[in-house]
Amino acid sequence: MLSPVIQPDTFEHQHALESLGLTAGFLTEIGTRILGAYHQATPHDASSAAGSYAYFAAVRALRDVLSPQGWEPLRRYNLEMVTPPSRQIAVLPSSGDKYTGLDGIEPRTKNEKGNQTKELVGINRNQGFLFPEMEPVDLPADPAKLQTWVFLYHVDSLLSEMRMELALPVHIDITDSRVDQWKTRIKLPAIKFDHRPTPISPEPAPEFDIEIRRKSNE
Repeated sequence: MLSPVIQPDTFEHQHALESLGLTAGFLTEIGTRILGAYHQATPHDASSAAGSYAYFAAVRALRDVLSPQGWEPLRRYNLEMVTPPSRQIAVLPSSGDKYTGLDGIEPRTKNEKGNQTKELVGINRNQGFLFPEMEPVDLPADPAKLQTWVFLYHVDSLLSEMRMELALPVHIDITDSRVDQWKTRIKLPAIKFDHRPTPISPEPAPEFDIEIRRKSNE
């Protein structure tokens, strides 16, 4: 069964994000920074460089953009997250597969997840939504049991766009350890880009003045 998808540019979308202390504008700014970091990779980098650059930028951008709103860094279970002043939720960045941001099929995380993420997903399964009209809220009294959302992003080079969504994970596939089911998905507008390979110009070699002296015979 497909999880419900909250579409952009609707009242429900705005309300869902506001319930989490977020706006589409904040998340688009974060996505723009991630995309910029992704495209810093060149053919001379390691094959996984673009993905690594994007992830590091995602962690930093979440904190840079949301800290003026009172959000704070959160490091738990060796995971890099961010949490709002209410401390009711946490947001964890992760790359997603090619179905991220699309309707009609469940996206999955691009990379496998460890036991720490599995524990957070298990906590999510036993909690309610933050949206009162969907389901009654039972906020965790234990700060170690925050409801954890995933900021999922995917750079689609074929369509020249980055798709994103904020999704609540509730299941991990035991065969490949990737998140494959979500309680709800808040889809975000895609960011289009002009895909042009970054040209590589070799650094000019420094010039040396070499003084040649004739050896004198004594």
